[in-house]
Amino acid sequence: MLTMFSHKSVIRTPLVFGLLLGGTLVLWLVYYLGCIPGQTFDATRFIFFDQGSFMYANGRVLAGEHLYSELAWQYGPLAIGWYALFASLAGNTPLVLVLAAGIATALAWTGLVVMAARKVGPGIAWLGGLLGLLPAITAPGLLSHFTGPHSAVEAMLLVSVAWLLAAERPTARSALSLGLALGAIQLVRFGPHVAAGVVVVLLWCLRIGLDRSVADRRSRLVQGLGMMLAGYGSVVLAYGGWLLARLRPIAVGEQLWPAHMLAHYEEITSGRWPRFESWGDSYLHYVPVITGLGLAAFVVLRAVKNRVAPDRVDCALLFLPLYFAVGCTFLFRTPSNILAHTWMAWPAVALVGEVRFRWGRGLIVLALLPVTAWQMDKWLDTWSIEKQWQAESLQLPNGQHLWFHGSEAARIGNLARLIQEKPAPLAEGARRRLVVLGAGGGVLHFFNAARVGRHWWYLPQFVRPWETAQVVEDLSRHELLLQYFLYPEPVPRVPAEQVSLTMPVDPAFGHDLVARMVLVEWVPGLGYLFRISPPPNNR
Repeated sequence: MLTMFSHKSVIRTPLVFGLLLGGTLVLWLVYYLGCIPGQTFDATRFIFFDQGSFMYANGRVLAGEHLYSELAWQYGPLAIGWYALFASLAGNTPLVLVLAAGIATALAWTGLVVMAARKVGPGIAWLGGLLGLLPAITAPGLLSHFTGPHSAVEAMLLVSVAWLLAAERPTARSALSLGLALGAIQLVRFGPHVAAGVVVVLLWCLRIGLDRSVADRRSRLVQGLGMMLAGYGSVVLAYGGWLLARLRPIAVGEQLWPAHMLAHYEEITSGRWPRFESWGDSYLHYVPVITGLGLAAFVVLRAVKNRVAPDRVDCALLFLPLYFAVGCTFLFRTPSNILAHTWMAWPAVALVGEVRFRWGRGLIVLALLPVTAWQMDKWLDTWSIEKQWQAESLQLPNGQHLWFHGSEAARIGNLARLIQEKPAPLAEGARRRLVVLGAGGGVLHFFNAARVGRHWWYLPQFVRPWETAQVVEDLSRHELLLQYFLYPEPVPRVPAEQVSLTMPVDPAFGHDLVARMVLVEWVPGLGYLFRISPPPNNR
């Protein structure tokens, strides 16, 4: 076991290595698409969570609506661009969304395995990628359990930064490329580019500052950092100019620097750090993190102590674990965010060969074996859950299919019936004007509902104070409002008070709107459906 950290490998040619990687990814996709479709295309997740919101936004962009000016969007345009590209080629369907996320995740995984192969050899890199990295990266990537479909695109871009750090020599051109890549990450969402930038600057300084072969290290260091700033700034300036053609200046400022989102996370979460039921669960979740971060810290501190620059492969493998460490300090605001990024510690395990003593390397491998067994067992559990669910594929009002299990079909079917019939049956081809609070755009997408105004994703802080009056006017022009709860039984309080708590506008405006709402029905397991009476001046 301990001899496997040499560079010798049973995989002798790049062709065999490529076939192993490709075959692994094909079987991975076949498993999720063909063997457990009930969990991959779960109706509740697609209709009420981020998957449905991305599909709705894709559909509206492909229908000709302008992002931001006509269609509110809280994040950057790049993730929507990725998924809309696939939707334009093959249709805006759940299958295409999952395939697009799977391709982005597969590219990220492949990039990391190929990089690790330069350190431990192709055979060990493939085996570690299969048993360790792939199960860890799957949940936030292909299935988007935690952070939404944008996480797959984000992972792909972060791995591209790692590859740029592996340039033969740190030159002005590679620094410019790194700056452009950091700007591209901001075009997915604000925040990750800051954490990535901190790590990139650290590794750049280590690689040049400790390189004794460079005579003019200080000037090279300053030049490189300047080129990074120039590359990043050019992306932000272009993005800001593009936004300015669509939004008022105050909105552009909030899009480029969304400080208000801190309040958003404070309102929707009650804690930051994950909690586990037992020491065993904590061990399985945290050993890869502790191992990866420990090896990363060891390599960095050794380089500083010996004043020897880390090589380019080491820099690439160090990037994601250090990004995770920086992210935990200020970026990841919820337990699910932290868990969704623990896969980033795995690439540093390829640095285990840097441990001098064979017994030390052996202890690290033994510590990780239970984790790999647990991760593989979780894959087997998904197969057992699929058989227990006995899910079936059913058609939604927009003609697309999702998989339903248990009471999902009855609950969601009841909601579809109410939207069709209340307050009066819809005419052929007509669309109900519907507001959804507490969920995204999946209800609008799958139930062919319409909206008034540019807003449709009503979560805390998504509606800004400067647009409150217009949003309230738009809300009042809808016919129905769904307050989504995902509770099995009715909440004990009067519905109006409960709705006002999640109304994404100033409380005074929210209470005025609530006063004109009439309860239509409690939809078991989903929430309250209200009819909105027209404002007095419209009667």
